[in-house]
Amino acid sequence: DSITAGERIGHGLKPYDTKSFYKDYPKMSALGKMLQDHTYALDALSEAKRVDSARIGVIGHGLGGCNALFAAAFDERVQVCVASGGFTRFADDKEPQRWASEEGFVYWPQLREVIKKREFAFDWEHILALCAPSPTLILTALNDPSLSNTKSCEKAGKLAKGVYKLLGASDALTQVSHSDGDDLSPDVIIRADDWFERWL
Repeated sequence: DSITAGERIGHGLKPYDTKSFYKDYPKMSALGKMLQDHTYALDALSEAKRVDSARIGVIGHGLGGCNALFAAAFDERVQVCVASGGFTRFADDKEPQRWASEEGFVYWPQLREVIKKREFAFDWEHILALCAPSPTLILTALNDPSLSNTKSCEKAGKLAKGVYKLLGASDALTQVSHSDGDDLSPDVIIRADDWFERWL
């Protein structure tokens, strides 16, 4: 389970409430902890005899999509990534404080000062660039009212595409938009499966 979900929900808290996490780890971020967890999972997978460690792919939806992108960006063992749900660039986000809110699921409290000043030294295009040259598919909904913004995703993708091109992998970063909202529709799942079939 991800932190704050399933068996990792804090005592007396609702799912996706990071209050107890930050009480135990005041200097960490929830995103950092989830990345650490995924790194440990990749360690375990890489050591399993039945796993081909040269063919590891990650997939996530919503919060899991963000996690998949971070895993692909910061762990070279990830060969292929599918992120469903997309994101909104910090610089384009009308509500960037959602990443460093005071309650609920607090992704990254260290961003609070940066958000106040609206001076972002990095953005999602940099995270996508760190994924290169690993094939990365971003599935965004044109009618998702939550975090994802299709035009913002496209902008980040175009900016990151230069790094993919530089590494000889210009066709390995793709964004596909759909009208299935925040759901994992059969069509979205088929697109993800096709991506893994193509690259792994």
